[in-house]
Amino acid sequence: MGCDARIQRMLETSRRERRLAYTETEADRMAVSRRLARGELTSPYRSLFTSPAIWSSLTVTEQIEWTTRAIALRRPETVFAGPTAVALHHLEYQFDIQRPGIFTLVPDHGTPLAHLHDADATPFGRRQVRIAIPKERWSDVTVTARDGRHATTVTRTLVDAAVLEPFPNALAIWDSAERAGKLDRSAVLREAQQVRAAMPAVEQLLRYVDGRSMNGGESFTRAVMIEEGFPPPTLQRRFPNASCTRGYRDVDFCWELPNGVIIVGELDGAVKLTDPTMTRGRSTEEISHDVVERERQLYGWGVTTIFRLTMKEVFERQPMIAKMLAAGVPRLSAPVGSRLLVVDTELALLRNEM
Repeated sequence: MGCDARIQRMLETSRRERRLAYTETEADRMAVSRRLARGELTSPYRSLFTSPAIWSSLTVTEQIEWTTRAIALRRPETVFAGPTAVALHHLEYQFDIQRPGIFTLVPDHGTPLAHLHDADATPFGRRQVRIAIPKERWSDVTVTARDGRHATTVTRTLVDAAVLEPFPNALAIWDSAERAGKLDRSAVLREAQQVRAAMPAVEQLLRYVDGRSMNGGESFTRAVMIEEGFPPPTLQRRFPNASCTRGYRDVDFCWELPNGVIIVGELDGAVKLTDPTMTRGRSTEEISHDVVERERQLYGWGVTTIFRLTMKEVFERQPMIAKMLAAGVPRLSAPVGSRLLVVDTELALLRNEM
């Protein structure tokens, strides 16, 4: 069988097994290199490949699934960690946390922290990012999936997220874990005590985590509000129909001030206009009409002011701040900005090519 025929068989096998393909001989590697140069194949991760059409059809989480399955086949002892483990545990996250690469555990030999940067155009980098933990603790922080892949436990994954990610990114992950019933607060505190410099971030997240947040966008938005000095809102407050026992409206964010003023914030997004599970077959015009009717009802049921946000305004911050102040949400403190922590060698990162 020729090289091209073998590569085609590899592609077909990997597609059935929902993973990336890899070669085992120098001749096949050379053949793959030629096809990569012609654009017939893509290599999202070092030494692994698939067809460009298949790769572009996958979500970021599916790309991580396909990549980690291939890595685990080649190196069964690999333990996935950090943002990679976040995806494998099916927690919600901002896609940019996956850009540095595939995160794995390595034994801790006291290696200092290295900077991470996203220099790749692919959804996540082709590098392996290594989290160093003493080898004797691996059994305490590792869980094995049904298909044989190893990953850090949800508890350890949450602690790593607290240290590695800015507060808004980390809160989205933690809210998701709480919403799914995967957050063990006592276990998280015990694990954080094993990671020097983790406790401040973990305590902050335990203070604000709330499983009532409906999705990662709402969690991210709430964290930015907190960082900018606004009081945490009540989530998913229900406003019942005051005129009868039927009908109610849940709102994304709500503040009730001492003087009785009730302020509601709603997060808009393209997903609410395009996701079939949210549109329920309605057209954009019908959804817009529903929004107007929803606000009319809320005003009639006691809401004083309603403001709407987009994720673009949240990322830019100043438009969000202006809308919140105009709506009357009190700003209780100066903005604290993004959290920065100096991470000790207990959680050291190395960036290496596989």
